[in-house]
Amino acid sequence: NCGSGTPDDTKTTAGARALSSSLGNGVIQSDFNLWLLDESPVDAGYGVYFLGWDAREIAPTSVVGIHHPAGDAKKISVANTASTSTFYYGNTTNVSATHWRIAAWDNGTTEGGSSGSPLFDQTTKRVVGKLSGGDAACNGTTGNDNDEPDWYGKLSYSWLNDGALPTHRLKDWLDLAKTDELFIDGYMPNACAAPTCSDGIQNQDETGIDCGGATCPACICTENVTLSITFDDYPEETAWILQNSSGAIIARGGTYNGQAQSSTLTEALCLVEDCYTLTVSDFANDGICCAYGNGSYTLTVDTDNSVLASGNFTGSFESTNFCIESIALDLKVMLKGPHNSGTNTMKTDLGSALIPAVSPYGDGAMTSAMVIDANTIVDWVKVEIRQPTTPHAIVAFKGALLKATGEVVDIDGVSPVRFPNATFPSIIRGNTYRIAVRHRNHLGVMSATNYVLD
Repeated sequence: NCGSGTPDDTKTTAGARALSSSLGNGVIQSDFNLWLLDESPVDAGYGVYFLGWDAREIAPTSVVGIHHPAGDAKKISVANTASTSTFYYGNTTNVSATHWRIAAWDNGTTEGGSSGSPLFDQTTKRVVGKLSGGDAACNGTTGNDNDEPDWYGKLSYSWLNDGALPTHRLKDWLDLAKTDELFIDGYMPNACAAPTCSDGIQNQDETGIDCGGATCPACICTENVTLSITFDDYPEETAWILQNSSGAIIARGGTYNGQAQSSTLTEALCLVEDCYTLTVSDFANDGICCAYGNGSYTLTVDTDNSVLASGNFTGSFESTNFCIESIALDLKVMLKGPHNSGTNTMKTDLGSALIPAVSPYGDGAMTSAMVIDANTIVDWVKVEIRQPTTPHAIVAFKGALLKATGEVVDIDGVSPVRFPNATFPSIIRGNTYRIAVRHRNHLGVMSATNYVLD
């Protein structure tokens, strides 16, 4: 019945960050806001169920709405007729429109306070829309409705939102692994598979995507960079995302509720060789400068403070493209002492018990015991780039790992040894150099000829 029941308000979490929202007049533009909770209802033991969703442009033949009308206890409404695609408060069918129109509810209804609640396709049990508004209402107190329509913003429209940036669409957040799947079934969190080091998502205690933490291999950074944001008078409106060349969001931050006005925040990032897009957004669409304070942002390389992106802006957002590049060396050497001529491999007796996690050559390179033991590492070696005509002159060097098979690899135990351009500006791309590999207890080896590094 209308006006009946009191909702249970004892199960709560506190804090959330805005990730994405509709452009301009949200109600007209499919009407959504996406938030990331600061506290997990799963960790709180509330027995929550995560809803499935469907972003395909398929009109449901029957629907269910679950909502809290006028602050009442949870209610369920059912419409057994097909929904139609229209614009908000429109009656004309248009497949490219923004909303699903529910002509009338067969059982139950909605009221003020139901707005934002999910619309389910009865067949798939997935969310296909969220309530913007309408004229449906209770007819007296019996629970019967007044046979008026409601309009739900289409998840299929919000998915790309007419090609908007990630701060104004859902695709980038609901498909972080870039699978291009358009629907997913709901599930109980405790019944899902445990996160892995190969799922394409930064989760568990990983410090990067599928790397770092206690379980996964060490992250290998082509460059360590720092994002610095100076806020305007409204830090709670500012957010940022960093996407790689495939469009996957690899890092994000904001909004910054509780951050002081005009304060500065820094974020340390580990970036591999790739091209990226940094987007800084203002959810009030008035920019971070200069109507309400002088906000700005800068992304710099830690080694030399070279600037990859910087600016301030008016309006909704500003995007900057940049690339992280490096020179990769594919090297192979053998140490005579641990060499086994029968297998043409080297012994790995030292293991993580005796091989240090930090490079002994003073360059600060760091790996992990897991990488050492999982990749048959013999020991650290020192890789040197030398002048072609005066090969005693060292241009650049870094610590690397030597595998039992002779491959010289970077700190992840797998990748070629990389010399990032920004970290090693003394290496000129396209020039020729000699390559040397040295070890603490063995004689070094150097290439007999020069090599073009590009």
